[in-house]
Amino acid sequence: MEALSKMISRACSLGDIEGVKVFREGPTISHMLYADDALLLGTWSDKNVLMTNRLLRIFHLVSGLRINAHKSQIFGLGVPDSDVIGIAEVLGCKVGDFPFIYLGIKIGANMNRSAHWDVVLETVRSRLLSWKAKLLSMGGRLTLIKSVLASLPVYYFSLFKAPKEVIEDIERLMRKFLWFGNKDGKGIYWVSWDVVSRPKRYGGLGITKLSEVNLVLLVKWAWRFKTNREGLWRRVVCSIHGGRGKWSFLPVKKALPRTWKAIVNLLEKSRVNGSSLDIMFLCNLGNGNNTSFWKDKWFGDMPLRFR
Repeated sequence: MEALSKMISRACSLGDIEGVKVFREGPTISHMLYADDALLLGTWSDKNVLMTNRLLRIFHLVSGLRINAHKSQIFGLGVPDSDVIGIAEVLGCKVGDFPFIYLGIKIGANMNRSAHWDVVLETVRSRLLSWKAKLLSMGGRLTLIKSVLASLPVYYFSLFKAPKEVIEDIERLMRKFLWFGNKDGKGIYWVSWDVVSRPKRYGGLGITKLSEVNLVLLVKWAWRFKTNREGLWRRVVCSIHGGRGKWSFLPVKKALPRTWKAIVNLLEKSRVNGSSLDIMFLCNLGNGNNTSFWKDKWFGDMPLRFR
């Protein structure tokens, strides 16, 4: 697939294929590849479609790897349905609808809505059904919760702020499994979930709260944003939300919805021992090019403007 990536990049540099430019100062994206999954992006034109199809045929002839058209889909944004259907017939592929699944994630879905988290809940339910839980002791069920169930939503949690209802539904399934051995059990919960989810040294069973897992995984994006300045995703965020701020600044345009805005809002509202998460970030001064003298926390425990 590296060869395909180089072929597409070369075609873009020669002007044979035109990728999608993210805002005026943003990068141009023509493709994203992971293992044998490929997502090709470009402006909608007959030339672009024709040249992309030719390039894929050349790749097949050179490498022997055939593109499975029956498993491929084409999407058109702001394009009449008749045009999309016509191109799909030429390419021999299907017409895709938003949202669609790429690498296990729903692309184009509003993840603030609980309905789009059904795939996560269904994964937890199906895993519970596959276990002979009634034959397990409570200790065995506790081990499965901590090692398996609690890790199932991690992929989604690392990308999106989970709605409160989703976290409650997953923890309800975990709670029933712990006490009754199945997802439909009824009876008395002898200890509250708040106590059960405490660390062992505080009298709990050490089951991590999913809301805290979600928060920690999303905080990592703030760290990556501040340290990985050459990453493509960071350049995309900066082109959309602006990126002229220094270390302590996470850009976000309030008028724009979805993923990045949700992450920044979560970081702004979250508190650890009554303090904001900003206190956990301390920048390495280096040559000073990426540090604001007054606004960044580079000397001591607070920015100079607050001293």
